[in-house]
Amino acid sequence: MRYIIGTATVFLGPTIGRIGPHILDWPEQVTQNVQYGIIYLILIGLIFYDKRNKKEYQPYILILTIWVIHQITFNLIF
Repeated sequence: MRYIIGTATVFLGPTIGRIGPHILDWPEQVTQNVQYGIIYLILIGLIFYDKRNKKEYQPYILILTIWVIHQITFNLIF
């Protein structure tokens, strides 16, 4: 279930990617980094929630690591 929740974070990109530039007039790079920030907050919140309830939280750490690599790659390319 935790991997499915982590996979659902992919759907935040298109949503924020359309709201940022079109409604809020943000540049593409700012919009992308805001997306990463929101995803990080969600995943960190889920990690703390599962740690507090003594549940398995390692899938969220893996997904967070992949998102960090994705952000670094995006910022190096653009």
